[in-house]
Amino acid sequence: MPAVDVAGSIEECVAAFREEPREAGHAIDPGAIDPSAIELINWNVRKGRHARWAAEFDRYADAADIATLQEAPLHHAAWDTVDSMHRFAFAPGYVTRQSPTGVMTLSEAVPLRQCNLKSREPLLRSPKATLVTEYPLLGSAETLLVVNIHVVNFAPGLAAFRRQLAVAERVIEQHDGPVIFAGDFNTWRPARRRHVDQRLMRLRLEPVGFAADRRKRFLGQALDHVYVRGLRVTAASSYSTQVSDHGPMRVRLTL
Repeated sequence: MPAVDVAGSIEECVAAFREEPREAGHAIDPGAIDPSAIELINWNVRKGRHARWAAEFDRYADAADIATLQEAPLHHAAWDTVDSMHRFAFAPGYVTRQSPTGVMTLSEAVPLRQCNLKSREPLLRSPKATLVTEYPLLGSAETLLVVNIHVVNFAPGLAAFRRQLAVAERVIEQHDGPVIFAGDFNTWRPARRRHVDQRLMRLRLEPVGFAADRRKRFLGQALDHVYVRGLRVTAASSYSTQVSDHGPMRVRLTL
């Protein structure tokens, strides 16, 4: 069950973020995220189908403060072993025979607010989800906004791609503090990547670079990205793997 009321439309989400959260992120809050050292894992996990996926995920999740996952199954044995990150926020997308899948954000802190936003592939009509969560920061009056997105893929033009990103942008515009925007952006065309960079630059979000870049590529273009605002990147790594068609990305951040 969600820890907070979940907004299910962009209008409800924008209205919610215009209000003060019910809980403040004060230093006495033991569930707040420590802004001096935030470790993020971003990963499209391909529905957790591989037999060894849970064991590999456990290694990455153990040290992470926040994990933004795409194609995450709602029901999976892997979640039974996640001890340190026991707060689950989930926005449903595609439904398989085994489990609903979608975007999932795991964290050590209970989200103050949550929005589940849904788009659809123009041709296949299958759903794609965007999940927005907000977290208290230890010792700070500011809060951390996390946007976890799986962007539409099978579209001949950019219209649906732009619409889904525009919805996320509307929520980010309501937030004054630090932001993490991560996910599978499906930027397999240069025009897609240019559009993302231009729109997020307007919101003062900067892309995280990877020195050893092993991110999933299609037609030479990286598909998975992390953008941040109000946070400094202290380390960033991406990994190859056999358990998903996308590799995990690890980013260390400080306020």
